[in-house]
Amino acid sequence: MLDTTSTEKDENTLKNVEIRSKDWLENSPVCTKVVDPNFNLQYMSRAGIEALNIKDVNLFYGKSFPLDFYPEEFRKTMFEKLQDSKDTGEVRVHEGMIKTDDDKELWFESTISPIYDKQGKLDYFMVVSMEISERIKANAKDLLLKEIHHRIKNNLQIVSSLLSLQVTEIDNPEFKRIIENSKQRISAISLVHEKMYDSDVSGEIFVKPYIEDLVSNISSTYIDENNTFDQDIKIDNFKLDMDVLVPCSLILNEILTNIFKYGFKSNPNPSLRIHVNKKGNEISMIIADNGAGIIKKEDNKKRLSLGMKLIKALAIQINANIHIDSSVNKGVCYTIKFNA
Repeated sequence: MLDTTSTEKDENTLKNVEIRSKDWLENSPVCTKVVDPNFNLQYMSRAGIEALNIKDVNLFYGKSFPLDFYPEEFRKTMFEKLQDSKDTGEVRVHEGMIKTDDDKELWFESTISPIYDKQGKLDYFMVVSMEISERIKANAKDLLLKEIHHRIKNNLQIVSSLLSLQVTEIDNPEFKRIIENSKQRISAISLVHEKMYDSDVSGEIFVKPYIEDLVSNISSTYIDENNTFDQDIKIDNFKLDMDVLVPCSLILNEILTNIFKYGFKSNPNPSLRIHVNKKGNEISMIIADNGAGIIKKEDNKKRLSLGMKLIKALAIQINANIHIDSSVNKGVCYTIKFNA
């Protein structure tokens, strides 16, 4: 007598696997579709039916895929991906937008996988689609923010150019100095927006390359290319939020401008030291030169006090403590500490 127990057991196991597989497909958050080799829809899981607000999916079974109500561009590019997968036997990825009955735009990323039978013949395509609408919106927002930073940078450069034109018409040395200082401050802010445009638009910028570029920009304004100065620059590689970096950059701009204009003046061996480090939430910045120090002449006191007013006002914005150590012919050392 033929023992059919083993065969019946295998068949029951297979049925259980099929039932579980279908349950998994129906309850999965991703939309799974089965498309035959002639590109006709044979199956769509519940996630897709609900996302597309399809009342009766049976009406679409056996119909050409992509379905007729899909946007023309979506149908065109999806068909090209299906055909390419059929021709090459390789997995392809498609990205496109579909409008629902209530005119809602949904973006999907679909992975198209050709499935072959035991004889190596193409049996069907499994098209697994995941909605990526939020990701698309986030990418669009990032692009918009980048464009905003780019335009702000360009507008600031225009303002700087206008100031450059204006300064040529001014004879008063004091007014010229004020405009040149304003240009330098605008440049420092413009550099922040330039770095934001080049960043990942997370709202944060790496401090090290920013300060290095700021030093380069200011030095090129005040130092002849034939002259050099010693640099001791050590900066930890960390990021700062734009709201912190803008006032911080203006503080650095004021300090560095004073160093290049006064600390290096009549200095045969000028030297600049910048040490920036972060420990936990505390950030420490040390900027020093080896110049003449803070001279007590009234004119220089007035100039420094104007710069210090701006530095102190900006320091309040980031809750920074600033200490200045200076003595004649031993330079000036600025120590700035704040949390971020």
